[in-house]
Amino acid sequence: MPGQLGEGFAVEVEKRRLLSFGRDDLAIRVEWVAVTCGDGVGFDVLSFDENDESERFIEVKTTGLG
Repeated sequence: MPGQLGEGFAVEVEKRRLLSFGRDDLAIRVEWVAVTCGDGVGFDVLSFDENDESERFIEVKTTGLG
């Protein structure tokens, strides 16, 4: 469960980051790959660089500590 919360948070952070740069076109393409393709892909979130539109592969690490 902590992993899903962290991944969801990372997706939202990436969308907001791109929106803050006026890159709505890229923000809508941010993908929670761990959900859409499964855990075996090697990363959790697909995002994009706001300048050159290159792909950013994000692996999220979380903990369940209280």
